[in-house]
Amino acid sequence: LSLHDALPILDRLLSVIHISLSDFELRVLSLYLGGYKRQEAERKLGISARAFDNAMARVRKKLRQKNNDAKG
Repeated sequence: LSLHDALPILDRLLSVIHISLSDFELRVLSLYLGGYKRQEAERKLGISARAFDNAMARVRKKLRQKNNDAKG
């Protein structure tokens, strides 16, 4: 699957999960999924390593919760 083909899928995924993610978490996740290395994403967003790690931890937690809710 090429990046060009994956972009519509990523857009759909982000629109679905946007309900539970903050704008900051979405920006961090978008860069992460876009292939940015952690240091590159930190520099682009002007944030610390800790802020990046905390945002990704919240994203993972929220996605796990959403998945558990879906399993019901």
